[in-house]
Amino acid sequence: MICFPNAKVNMGLSVLDKRPDGFHNLSTCIIPIPIYDILEVTLSETFRFVNYGLKVPGINIINKTWKYLTGVFDKIAPVSICLYKNIPMGAGLGGGSSDATFFLKMINDICKLSLSHIELMEIANLIGSDCPFFIENTPSIVTGKGDKLLKVANPFAGKYITLIYPQININTRNAFSFVKHNFSATDYSNILANELLWKNHISNDFEEFVFCEHPHLLDLKNKLYQNNALYASLTGSGSSLYAISEKEIDISWINKAYFVQQRYMG
Repeated sequence: MICFPNAKVNMGLSVLDKRPDGFHNLSTCIIPIPIYDILEVTLSETFRFVNYGLKVPGINIINKTWKYLTGVFDKIAPVSICLYKNIPMGAGLGGGSSDATFFLKMINDICKLSLSHIELMEIANLIGSDCPFFIENTPSIVTGKGDKLLKVANPFAGKYITLIYPQININTRNAFSFVKHNFSATDYSNILANELLWKNHISNDFEEFVFCEHPHLLDLKNKLYQNNALYASLTGSGSSLYAISEKEIDISWINKAYFVQQRYMG
């Protein structure tokens, strides 16, 4: 069985407060984007993980998911996993979480675990904070630690996205330690439908820390606005920037060493 785990971007990200369990309460709008990894899973005599494309660590979130499942289901059949990694890691694009969640859903089908939607969501929540989003994989306002989702219409529909990963890996734990708690959630219900409000009313709390550490990323964001972006932002806690525009943005000026992708959002 083959599937294509997709990336995501965050439209705004507010870190509200720290929870007793050590996680943070968040407020964000997460939107799937058409940039993909390729994941193949088949039944096998022994467990096997093979990686092509970008190299992932030996201990990774797919292995973590498999370890959890084998601990819960004693007679689960071994599988062979082949991952072609295309989505940059540590970039705020949710690639690892997407891979793990798609893997979870595939194992549920291949091994006939008969997990309900609620059970899949509960397991996804244990694996990683972005994983519950990828169970639904549809534009959503996300709160809690990432486990409370409210589906919304895609605010980027009919527009172009320009994604830039500047080959900088931001340590998530370090970023959270420096971010200032916002204590105020964005009222997405009144903003998403009005693109004229996006620039001044939807922000990512990690930008202050990341732009202080890497000032050229702020310059890059400003340049995207100069090139007719309706909205430009960091995504998640990573270093990737994206811009939303009515037409494709000229990308000839962007550093050729960066990972740059443009897609129509349908």
